[in-house]
Amino acid sequence: MKVLEFSIDDYSVEEHVLEVPLNWAASGISKGEAIANTAAGVSSGETIDIFARVITPKGGKNYPYAVFMQGGPGSYSPRPVGITSWHKTVLERYRLVMFDQRGTGRSHGLDRNRILSRGNATDQARFMRCFATDSIVRDAEAFRTYLGVEKWTLIGQSYGGFINTQYLSMAPEGLAGSIVFGGLQITTDEHGNQLNADDLYRATYQIVAKRCQDYYDAFPDDEAMIRQVCAHVDAVEEFLPSGEKLTSKRVREVGICLGRKYGFETLHYLFEQPFVGSCLGRRFLYGLYQILSFEDNPLYALMHEYIYALPGQATNWSADRMRADIVGMEVDANPNDESQPYYLTGEHIFRTTFDSDPALEGLGECADVLAQTTNASRKYDLKVLANNDVPCVALAYTRDNFVPYEFSRATANNIKGLQLVTDTDNQHDGIRHINADTFRKLMDAIEPH
Repeated sequence: MKVLEFSIDDYSVEEHVLEVPLNWAASGISKGEAIANTAAGVSSGETIDIFARVITPKGGKNYPYAVFMQGGPGSYSPRPVGITSWHKTVLERYRLVMFDQRGTGRSHGLDRNRILSRGNATDQARFMRCFATDSIVRDAEAFRTYLGVEKWTLIGQSYGGFINTQYLSMAPEGLAGSIVFGGLQITTDEHGNQLNADDLYRATYQIVAKRCQDYYDAFPDDEAMIRQVCAHVDAVEEFLPSGEKLTSKRVREVGICLGRKYGFETLHYLFEQPFVGSCLGRRFLYGLYQILSFEDNPLYALMHEYIYALPGQATNWSADRMRADIVGMEVDANPNDESQPYYLTGEHIFRTTFDSDPALEGLGECADVLAQTTNASRKYDLKVLANNDVPCVALAYTRDNFVPYEFSRATANNIKGLQLVTDTDNQHDGIRHINADTFRKLMDAIEPH
């Protein structure tokens, strides 16, 4: 139902809430019937609310719909305080649906307490599996039906692009087009061999090691300072504002910033003056906390590795295991040994993080269950993708730290008709930096001429 309507400048904004099943698979009826019933306000079993904002430009009530799938997992859709950036470009042609994926924002947003309330670790993991991409696609289809939209266009960023791939496999009949930024779901390599979490992390560690060395080369004094900070926290007790006792393992996790266009500068400013006297300064510790804490997104920590799980294959803490293969990435790398490289890590979640971060206290056993799960839902159907007839375009970054370019290229080859556009300049957050003309060309690529 529509719960609120207001305006931002010349744009109207409608807020909608739809009640959907927590567990779509447990509905006991066909997918189509379940979606139709939900859209009509008839749901059985435990339910959750799904939220979306529909932004319409002045004079655009008859425009087609585009729905934005935010990156993550666990990140809610942007909250516009003004219509700027790529949103404004999309609204030249579309009504824009800002969709909170389940578990985020106002769509039954998850925090630590809500997850812990589900019972023991097995119960918590069973609950968390209800927030996987297949359920997000069903939520979106229910919302599309509720809005009375025949077909809409998907715009997926990062993990949102993974949802696009799942959508193309599960419900292509609801799509007029698909645009992906830096987030083609990994499927197979160029030889057709299925890829899993080990393949992804093995590749990303190599990419991050090179990116980290490029950072050290750009700011030569920063490597020595990072080594000094890491050696210091392993010898002296230092605490983040959350009360977390800092370790070198956790400090190295700031390397996730290397996956952003201005990651070098972000880290340089962070490490420019970490010490006040013989201790770490409060400003530096607060800066670390802002990057490292999962206070506002425990779902990301729990589900990040699980989104690469395949039916019949447990991830088994892949990010922990694969780092040992890369010199300088080892968990026990010595910051005082200057004869060996000492790298920051990237978009990798470690078992020790659940023991370190107070925001994840009590969730480690749930994470263990997810890491051992062999009944993950299917992320894509290669046969359906090979016969795809939905117009698709994807922007892939050759320098992407999070989704290796060669994997994106292989997935593009698995989706019939997908146009792959290569970006040699941006990092994984490229959607924030590409210009309006580039965005328009991507929209042109999927629109009928």
